[in-house]
Amino acid sequence: AGARDADTGVPTARDLTPIDGVRAMIYSVPKNAPDVIIVGLNDRDASFHDVWKVDIATGDRVLLRENTDGVAGWQFDLDGNIRLAVKTVPGGGAELLRVDLQGYTKLAESTYEEELNPMRFHKDGRHCCCRHALAVTPQVFPARSGRPVPTKSTAACTR
Repeated sequence: AGARDADTGVPTARDLTPIDGVRAMIYSVPKNAPDVIIVGLNDRDASFHDVWKVDIATGDRVLLRENTDGVAGWQFDLDGNIRLAVKTVPGGGAELLRVDLQGYTKLAESTYEEELNPMRFHKDGRHCCCRHALAVTPQVFPARSGRPVPTKSTAACTR
């Protein structure tokens, strides 16, 4: 299972992605699976990160999603499930996409003059708080429909 700190039980720190020339990104550390971390690695394609589940104690990796669609970023719910993707489109804009079993469903889009970034999922698992350049405060997007629900503060993003 790998070495653990005797006092905390936390696995000893070590390089889980020892691959030269590869950039690793931490996407999610699911609360319900403390021995797992979800990372992006650009070892297959230097331009885009594939999504991997890594066992912290052993370093064993399982491919969750091969990024052959040019996705620039991924958003996970609080259980570590891939729920949303952000894809840059020609002209510099972006699309916010729901990740489906087979492909994606477009929920929203922005131009190069706007910002559209998912921040975090609500604990209900049905809504995602997103930053949008046209909104003064973040908006909550239902993960199914994509129609924004205006909020008066960021408090809706932390419930």
